[in-house]
Amino acid sequence: TKKITDESIEFIKNQKDKNFFLHLNLNTPHTPYLPPKRIMDALEKESGNLRFKGLNEYTKKYLGEIRYADEELGRFFSVLKKNDLYDDSFIMVTSDHGEILSEFHDSANHPNGGIRFGHGESLFDEELNVPYLMKLPLEMQSRAKNKKIKSQVSLLSFAPTILSLAKIDSSKENWKGADYSNFIMNDSGLSTEEIIFSEGRLSESIRSEKFKYVRRYPGYYKNDSPMKKVSDKIEQLYDLVIDPEEKNNIASENPELLKIAR
Repeated sequence: TKKITDESIEFIKNQKDKNFFLHLNLNTPHTPYLPPKRIMDALEKESGNLRFKGLNEYTKKYLGEIRYADEELGRFFSVLKKNDLYDDSFIMVTSDHGEILSEFHDSANHPNGGIRFGHGESLFDEELNVPYLMKLPLEMQSRAKNKKIKSQVSLLSFAPTILSLAKIDSSKENWKGADYSNFIMNDSGLSTEEIIFSEGRLSESIRSEKFKYVRRYPGYYKNDSPMKKVSDKIEQLYDLVIDPEEKNNIASENPELLKIAR
């Protein structure tokens, strides 16, 4: 992470008099979780209560990695500011996935290879909810102000929205996502993504604001141990209104809703 940030800073210094695009791809937070000890000590000290101390070590280190990534991004942003580039820049922060951290979603409890936590094997909101932040150039901020899209938004909408905001014509592209630029700049034309499709390893899901349907397929899941076979198709259905933590699979008790989801 530090090396990638250092190289990105060097790139900025060499390109500061030109238009540029930089994809800064930090792998933190990600296994193996190895946050600096000073950060873990700081989190322990700053928590001020028993909440942090009561977390499992996996989650503690995950939070430490988030703090470390935040610190490195801050270091990068400070260089943008010192080179008078921050105000003129579009800055987008997002991620490809989240992480299973809850005990009740411990994947050892599911027939998907026995991996304790992690990502990619299931499609709970813990994995699907990611940071999705935009900072516009200063000249655009007075119109856009601070806005939050309250409905669900997919990563497919990232490209068409950014290109429109940057006034780059991409009308010939067949975007599957929504363009939110009019809403951001003019408070009009707010698109809604009623259904968001996601896919993992041999699994896929559709998510509305109220329900989520997950379908897994027979296949093999690689683990540190020999390959483990999943023999049956598994279906999951969650009521996100009354069960936002997705603890209760209601697929078997709601045949009509399951049929619609299928």
